[in-house]
Amino acid sequence: MARTKSKRTPSVSQINAEIAKQVTALRAHESNLQQQLNEIQTMITSFGGQSSSVTPTKRRGRKAGSKNKTAKSATATKTIPKSLTPKRGRPKGSPSKKQGGISLSDAIQKSMRKGKNCTISDMKEGIAKVGYTSSAKNFSVIINQTLGRLMKQGVIVRVDRGVYVRRGQTTSIKVSKPSAPIKEETPEVVATSTGSVEEWKS
Repeated sequence: MARTKSKRTPSVSQINAEIAKQVTALRAHESNLQQQLNEIQTMITSFGGQSSSVTPTKRRGRKAGSKNKTAKSATATKTIPKSLTPKRGRPKGSPSKKQGGISLSDAIQKSMRKGKNCTISDMKEGIAKVGYTSSAKNFSVIINQTLGRLMKQGVIVRVDRGVYVRRGQTTSIKVSKPSAPIKEETPEVVATSTGSVEEWKS
C-alpha cells in the first residue's frame, strides 16, 4: 500500500513570515483605499458638503486572549499593527480648510490681475506665491469647481476655453451738469465811405 504523506505542522517562524507577508499586502491595499477616500472626501467638501469620517466597526466574537483560540490566530492578533485601522479626521489637501490663513477662492482672486487673461497654470503659480498649498492630485479639478462658484458670484468671467478674467471694481462717476453757454458778442463791422478801411466798435 502507498504511504500517505502526513501534513507537517508549520513552525512559529513560518507562521510569522506568512503573517508579515499578509500585513505588507494589507498595508499596500490600505494606502490605495486611503488615497481613494481622500479624493472622494475632497470632492464632497468642494461641493459644500461635509464628509463623514470613517470609524472602525466593532468586531464581534470573543475577546483577545481567549483560551479557545489557536496559537496561529493569537500570534496574528499580536503582530497586526494599529496602523491598519482607519484614521479619523479630515484628509490632507482638503480645499475647505484654510492653509496659510487664506482660502482657495481668495488665493485664486489674489493670483489674478484685474482685466488680465489667466489660465489654470497661471493660477497654480499665483496660488503658490500667495502661500496656499495643496497635496491633492486632482487640484486642477478643485480649481475649476472653485472658479465655477466665483463665476456665479460675478467675480470672474470666462473669456475662452480655459482662460479667465477677474472683474475690476466698478466706480460711480459723477457727471457735472453742463453750464449755460456763454454768448459772445460779435463785433459790428462798419465800412467807411471810401470802402478801404474798416473800424471795429466794441
